[in-house]
Amino acid sequence: IEYNIKLDKEIKKPFTIALMADVHLKSFTSKRLIARMVEIVNAMDVDLVVFAGDLVDGEPEPYLKRGFDKLLGNLEARCGVYAVLGNHEYYSLIVDEMIETYEKSGITVLRDKVKLIDSLGVALIGRDDYMSYMFGVTRRSLKDLVKEIPDETAKILIEHQPRNSIIKRARENGIDLQLSGHTHNGQTFPINLVIKAMYKKAWGLYKR
Repeated sequence: IEYNIKLDKEIKKPFTIALMADVHLKSFTSKRLIARMVEIVNAMDVDLVVFAGDLVDGEPEPYLKRGFDKLLGNLEARCGVYAVLGNHEYYSLIVDEMIETYEKSGITVLRDKVKLIDSLGVALIGRDDYMSYMFGVTRRSLKDLVKEIPDETAKILIEHQPRNSIIKRARENGIDLQLSGHTHNGQTFPINLVIKAMYKKAWGLYKR
C-alpha cells in the first residue's frame, strides 16, 4: 500500500519510507519470502526503511542460524534502516541481545532515542514499547524526547502500538507523522471486531 503524505512543516526535499511491522520472524519462516521482501523494498529505492516493532518472535538464535541477519543486511536505503522494539521482543526476555542481533544486520534500533536526518530535514523519534513497563522498564516521555529536536524540524514518531492515548500525546507534542504496527488489523474473526473497537484506526492511514 502506498500513501502520499504532506507534512505541515517544511522539509529539505521529498522522501520515501518503506514501513514494515510485525514480520514475526520464526524458525520456520520462509527465507525465500524474506528475500523477496528485501528485493521489493530495494526496488522501491527508498530514503528510509523502518521496522515498527515485532521483527522477531522468541529468541534471536533462529534469526542468526537461518541467515535472516544476512538477508536483512541487504536492505538498501539512502538514509538508513531503523527499528523500534515491540511487545514480542520483550517476550524473548533478552532485549539487549535482540538489539545486538538487529544491529548485526545494519539495523539501527531507536530505543527512546532521537535520530536527526539532516539531509531530509526530519527527526525520527523511536520509542520503547508501551508494554516495556511489564518488564521493569520506564520509558522516557515523548515530551522529553521532543525537547531534543528544533521546533521547526518535522517530527516522525515510530511507536509500535497505535493506542488512542499514544496518538493523543503525539498530537499534543507536535508529531507530524506516526508510524506504527501491532494490530494486524485483527487478523482473524472475531478478533478483528475487538481491534476495530479498541483503536481509532486499526490499519492504514489515520488523519486528524
